[in-house]
Amino acid sequence: MAHTHHFTARRPNATVLVCNCGRIQNVVSEENPAIAGIPDTSHLVAIHERLHRERERLRNAKTPREYELRAVWVQQAEKELEAEYMFLGMDSTPIDMTDNELMEALSG
Repeated sequence: MAHTHHFTARRPNATVLVCNCGRIQNVVSEENPAIAGIPDTSHLVAIHERLHRERERLRNAKTPREYELRAVWVQQAEKELEAEYMFLGMDSTPIDMTDNELMEALSG
């Protein structure tokens, strides 16, 4: 699978970079890259990482019962992630970009 980048817009002047592995890589602000009033996203990062781990455990489930249980946990983490996006005022719809498209967008 090609490595892609997903961008989720947060407010008019900031963007969150999320790689296709599901982990948040960077928060970018057009006003001031360092602070710019960006809210704390540490809980969002923690939920992303938890969801990543839960999906991995689901893929490695050994019994139908374990698979069923872990599928529920993945759904719960997805709901929690969506709620966190809403709380932060972020759109959770990803925009896919290749590495080249990302570099072009950043340099242009």
